[in-house]
This record gives sequence, structure tokens and C-alpha cells, in this order.
Amino acid sequence: LDSNLINHKIDYSKQIKILPEYPRVAIIRGLEGKVVINIKVDETRKITEISLGKTSGSRILDEAALNAAKKIVDKTFYAPEINLPAIIQVPIKFKLKSG
Repeated sequence: LDSNLINHKIDYSKQIKILPEYPRVAIIRGLEGKVVINIKVDETRKITEISLGKTSGSRILDEAALNAAKKIVDKTFYAPEINLPAIIQVPIKFKLKSG
């Protein structure tokens, strides 16, 4: 990360909607995990880049989260309390329902 970018730990997941589908193969294999997606926001509040911040340990889950996150590129992010440009970290949890 560039030194001029701020790494925010505030949970913006309610404001940033990333809704990945649970991969069928991951369900069959019983894979669960938490992926952290880095979202780069420029000075104009535009989401310009998506990257993997932290792996879940499963390439299948990581790719599902990244593919879903790429759908928000070019959208506007509004959070007046942060200085821009910035990198926002958004956690995405994959958890199977029991029962």
C-alpha cells in the first residue's frame, strides 16, 4: 500500500454492499472462512481498485469474494469522516448453516 493511503479499520460493510454467492464446490467441501477485501477510494470518492487484503485460506472463497467485489468498481463511496484517498478493508464471511 502506498504510504499516503490510510488503512481504515472501521466496519463499512453496511455501506459497501458486497454480496458474493457461496460457491457450490465450497458448500460440498464444507469450506468456511473470512476474506478481507481492500477497496481503494480516490479523491473524488470513486472506488478505483479491489484487491485481496487477507485470504480465507481457500482460493475458492477468495475468488468468490473478489468477483463479487469487482462489481462495485466505479461506484461512489461516501464517508465524510475519512480523508481521501484511502483503502477501506471490508470483511466477508462465508459460514455454512448448520442443520
